[in-house]
Amino acid sequence: EGLGKERASPVLARATTDAAVAAAFADPPRGDVRVTARADGLAAIAEELDLYEKVPEAPLVLRLAPAFALRGTVLDEGGDPVAGARLHLMLTGDHFGPAGAVTTDAHGGFAFGALPLPVFASPANVEVTAEGFVVLNHRVGREDVTTPQELRLRRAAVLRGRVVDADGRPLADVDVTSPTAPDFAVTDAEGRFRLDGIEVRAGTGPETGPEKGAETGGVTLVFESRAHAWRRVDLDAEAVRSGLTGDVVLGPGRPLRGRVVDPAGRGVAGAHVWIEGLHVGRIVANLTADEDGRFELLHAGDEEHVIGASAPSDDPFSGASGELAGVRPGDEVRVVV
Repeated sequence: EGLGKERASPVLARATTDAAVAAAFADPPRGDVRVTARADGLAAIAEELDLYEKVPEAPLVLRLAPAFALRGTVLDEGGDPVAGARLHLMLTGDHFGPAGAVTTDAHGGFAFGALPLPVFASPANVEVTAEGFVVLNHRVGREDVTTPQELRLRRAAVLRGRVVDADGRPLADVDVTSPTAPDFAVTDAEGRFRLDGIEVRAGTGPETGPEKGAETGGVTLVFESRAHAWRRVDLDAEAVRSGLTGDVVLGPGRPLRGRVVDPAGRGVAGAHVWIEGLHVGRIVANLTADEDGRFELLHAGDEEHVIGASAPSDDPFSGASGELAGVRPGDEVRVVV
């Protein structure tokens, strides 16, 4: 093929190897060209050449490696095939990048295009997604490519509910998330939501931390609102089986105010302030202090918060910073950086 500035041109010449595995082009074009070799059961290989000045006298040697098509079946927990599942193959290491996407057939079968074995020198990843199932990430190494893979998907939970304020009025545009869900939901004009693909992990661990619900066989949901206090809800296994959360009430919250100062007590203008709600287990606000170093979160929950701040800096890793824990709305807050 002749290579143009933006894309390859049509094929200019073809040749087939003889019994001595040699092929020749009698009058190759001048310029940049790509020579590609293909053969059944082997991975294609290409090499680009600069033929502007002259054609190399030494023969070009193209080595074709054995090719393997990663194939297998996708089943559910009961061993039934999952049709219509989508699989994405991602290579790592020296060959990092996507290597194809396929969909399972009616029998749950799949097959990617043939690839040379060396691309699997570093383990690859197959991501499997299917409606109603938990996303699966499956590791594939050199030893796995030559044998059919059996991938099993677990059923995912689906939760529906409604978000309202303290007076029972529906709240729209509330983000609903879960640590074990691949995506999030947003409430509609009636405050209703549906969250799909939630992974429910059975466990016997202590009920602590932001994923408490997931550790005990239930599910943790976090409700994020711009005009109300955030809330975390832990649902037990029975509630998850029902698929319904009922009405989730978000309170108005209270203002959490403070000031970022330097060691001499002077306000730090433009300081970056982040506020973490310990109950919800995540950052609930990122703020910028005003010219006097003051900041305000209007709708903070009554639980304890951690407030961190950093002084403006061209290098985000070298600026002065400080942190204050155990803060609640109404406290006098001074963060020294």
